[in-house]
Amino acid sequence: MKIGSVEPANNFFLAPMAGFSTPAFRRLCKEYGAGLTTSEMVCCEAVLRGNKTTQRMLARAECETPFAIQVFGSEPKRIALAGQALEKKCDVLDLNFGCPANHVTVQGAGALLLKKPEKIAETLDLLSTLKIPVTAKMRLGFSTKKNCVEIAKLIERGGAKALAVHARTAKQNYSMKADWNSIREIKNALSIPVIGNGDVSTPEDAELMLEKTKCDAVMIGRAALGNPFIFAQMNKYFQEGKHEAPSKQEKMNAFLQFLQYSEDEPVARVKLQAVHFTKGLKNSAETRRNISKAKTVEEIKEIVL
Repeated sequence: MKIGSVEPANNFFLAPMAGFSTPAFRRLCKEYGAGLTTSEMVCCEAVLRGNKTTQRMLARAECETPFAIQVFGSEPKRIALAGQALEKKCDVLDLNFGCPANHVTVQGAGALLLKKPEKIAETLDLLSTLKIPVTAKMRLGFSTKKNCVEIAKLIERGGAKALAVHARTAKQNYSMKADWNSIREIKNALSIPVIGNGDVSTPEDAELMLEKTKCDAVMIGRAALGNPFIFAQMNKYFQEGKHEAPSKQEKMNAFLQFLQYSEDEPVARVKLQAVHFTKGLKNSAETRRNISKAKTVEEIKEIVL
């Protein structure tokens, strides 16, 4: 598939996850075979202020191609200005119309924009002059999914080159089974690529989603946490019809590699990831307790080693 002029290496994409899609984690997932990586969402106002934390979040490894930046905000003109400022930093600009977090929706941003389709349309119109492809990620709706196909059509008419669909409403958060039937309905209604998201934890899940929804690609979020191997498994399964689980040593090696890539990250953000990387490893509970007390990334390395 192609996203405008951009052609991902394969159809298995890392989702933008707040607090987790850090430069280090994106790099690791890319090395394990992610076809497209996307930054965690960044606020348009922080981009326009030149916020240093935001700039660090957008650091990009050489291998990270293609790379998308996801931006959120409540006012179309401000989102568009941020998009223009980010144009040379990424291959794809992604618009967040799906975040259900209260601290985002209370600002009138994220999934709340699904209740204000006129703002979605205005944002896309203002970004139509960008030289890179603009995409969007949406939920099925804020509290109801009855307008999901119409919103998806509006996004396509606005010039988006692809649409990722998380198959739950914002109110459902992650509490309900993802509604793949709605992904299929949206796919049937659009001509641009549709990327399915929700309840894909294994290559077999991805195969089933592709079969049932006819979507063009699969976006993997929570299943990748501490598990960048999932991208290698996806590629191997779709090429050879089989995949293997990583050994404990492979898991440890990946964690150590992640820590090496995270040397410039705040230790608190690294600890969030450590919880997932240490699952299933020997003495994992004790290791996590010790990691929680660490004050630097170097201390975490010493604990693990």
